[in-house]
Amino acid sequence: GLVTLHELANAFALWEEKKDETRLMSMIKPIEYALSELKSVVIRDSAVDALCHGAQLAIPGVLQISPNMRKGDIVAIYTQKGEAVALAESMMSEEEIRDATKGYAFETKRIIMAPNIYPKKWRTKSVPKD
Repeated sequence: GLVTLHELANAFALWEEKKDETRLMSMIKPIEYALSELKSVVIRDSAVDALCHGAQLAIPGVLQISPNMRKGDIVAIYTQKGEAVALAESMMSEEEIRDATKGYAFETKRIIMAPNIYPKKWRTKSVPKD
């Protein structure tokens, strides 16, 4: 559950003095814990780094979505391993996403994962030189 800042400071002091991280680790939860109440989207590994650089999530990058998703819902985007990548707004309903073969499905609002953790598998469109 929740802990006070004083309890956290005591656990940190115990870790600094005795290198005992037990209490500290029981208090600190991963970001995925805070996002667990949001609807979720699982994406392809090839789409992760592009999202980390601010791209929007297109249909081909989507592997799995929560049921009953509506346009405008704020969702958590995860890797196939369950790592949080970003928060996004759904641009389509669940049915539209399942039926679509192309187009943007989610607008990235906040990036959680640092870039370059997953390999770059995306390309930018080249602009012809005049």
